[in-house]
Amino acid sequence: MDIMFREAAVQELIAAGRERELTPDERMWLLLRNTFDDIEYNGLIGYYCGENSDFMPLLLGALENIRALDMVRLFDTINQLFPGGRVPETEEAKEQLAEDWLAQPALHKMFNDWDSQYYELLPEAEELLDELAARIWDIPEAEADPDADDDDSIELSGDLVDYFSIDGDGLLDAEPEDDDDDCDCDDDGCDCGHHHHPVH
Repeated sequence: MDIMFREAAVQELIAAGRERELTPDERMWLLLRNTFDDIEYNGLIGYYCGENSDFMPLLLGALENIRALDMVRLFDTINQLFPGGRVPETEEAKEQLAEDWLAQPALHKMFNDWDSQYYELLPEAEELLDELAARIWDIPEAEADPDADDDDSIELSGDLVDYFSIDGDGLLDAEPEDDDDDCDCDDDGCDCGHHHHPVH
């Protein structure tokens, strides 16, 4: 997806005011977009030491919802570094985490390996996220034009402000939307192969 569109969409989602609450799909897109951008700038080790990792349960649910299951498994693996697989949430705990990790060269090598795995999985996850964006903004699939320039920008029909608003709690209340059409099971005894994460 065109980076200028992505940046504009993120800013409009955040700044559109209180015209209406974000839909579950809009919240999910914003959470995933912010996460991918954060890791792009800071790497996985920076992401885990930052405030965005507070949304880990929501992130796992959102990735599962768009069917980026290999990336879910990668985050699950990294989360095993923490007691009970739960990422620390306080600023003090994150600062201590950063100090501890800086003193462990072996851990840096592990994160370098995880970074490599993440970037191998990212193109597929970005494609799945673009499919979600297409549903949100009702973007029709364009037919391939062999004579056209290589331009993946997206044209929106209307002002982005007309599409979005956000409530005062922002992403804290965001919950990925269940996709019952793709999985007819519940969490207990599910044998569909999906990796289920509770979202509170």
